[in-house]
Amino acid sequence: MSHTENEPEFIEADPAARRKAVVIVALTIVFGGLVVFLILALEGPLQDWLEDNIELLVSRPWIVLIASLILVSPILWGGCYLFKYGSTVVRHQQLPAPGYGIVRRMSVQRGREAVFKGRLVQAVSAFIILCATMIPAFLTALFVLLGNME
Repeated sequence: MSHTENEPEFIEADPAARRKAVVIVALTIVFGGLVVFLILALEGPLQDWLEDNIELLVSRPWIVLIASLILVSPILWGGCYLFKYGSTVVRHQQLPAPGYGIVRRMSVQRGREAVFKGRLVQAVSAFIILCATMIPAFLTALFVLLGNME
């Protein structure tokens, strides 16, 4: 089917992509909820452990770095995925990017408009990655500084 200049082009939803998106969202909600539940449920014992082992963490701040990187790794993964998606949009000058599943019917945007939106996705994802990396960096720096105070 050919499209005239005034007639928008559409891409239909991919049922497999929709199922995959539902599974990813459900797993994210379950995993995130489980982490929050465990932190709240174990707040007392976790606080006790931290108080009892503060010297260990101060003398080995890499333990804090690894633990905090594990906690923010889903955010880092999501940010990297979004950055890759934005790069694909910019490279192909098309939104939605080719090769990615679409969960609902979307109009295709091409050229400058697609590149602008792709760059916007890249900027937002870079901000997400920066914020997520600041948490482990700040915590590690805090424990390094505590170790240097002794």
